[in-house]
Amino acid sequence: GVVFWVFAIVSLVLRAVAEDRVRKEIVAAIKMVPALVGLALILTVPLSTSLFHYLLAGALVFCALGDIAMEYDVVPGLGLFLVAQILFTVNFLQQTLALGTALVPIAIFAVSMGGLLIYIALYRRYLASAETQLEPRMLTAVTVYAFAISLTLGTSILFWLSATGVVLGWVLPLGSLLFVISDSVIGIAVFHHHMRGEGVIILTTYYSAIFLIALSSLYYTS
Repeated sequence: GVVFWVFAIVSLVLRAVAEDRVRKEIVAAIKMVPALVGLALILTVPLSTSLFHYLLAGALVFCALGDIAMEYDVVPGLGLFLVAQILFTVNFLQQTLALGTALVPIAIFAVSMGGLLIYIALYRRYLASAETQLEPRMLTAVTVYAFAISLTLGTSILFWLSATGVVLGWVLPLGSLLFVISDSVIGIAVFHHHMRGEGVIILTTYYSAIFLIALSSLYYTS
């Protein structure tokens, strides 16, 4: 945990103070370390040989690669993070199916996804209103990614509610929610307008998301 947050803070400082004066390779290397530390945490957890842990680890690998790619071009970065979100979603869904679920968790999942679909529609409309018009293909790609990350959040909620009795199991959906917030701010900053302190907001929520998702491997151990 200490190593994770040391590199997270260094990355935040670089983004806020000296990013323009540091080579991209160095910034990218530092940014990817927290995801790799999260990966190491997952792989060192006792009983971490389950499919849940393997898929979680795989998703964090793509997050680390996405961190590098985003320093150079948003398109490949978006693609790598999309793969990560697909792995998260498949993981949480297959765990839920393996455990079995009940009507209440399914109902909460449905309501959550309904709210997230409304959010995606409003978010898409907002990005489309930018002064510099976003290319239709890019807008579609961002919308697809927004849907993927919403599925990550929705299925993490479903998994949490289905895995009754897991102490601190809520860290998983909380991490997924922070991921949605982080990537939403990225979309606004890249495709609509810049805002004061956007780098700090993005990395704080993103690193917190990675930390909490990796931390969940300590609680979902079977």
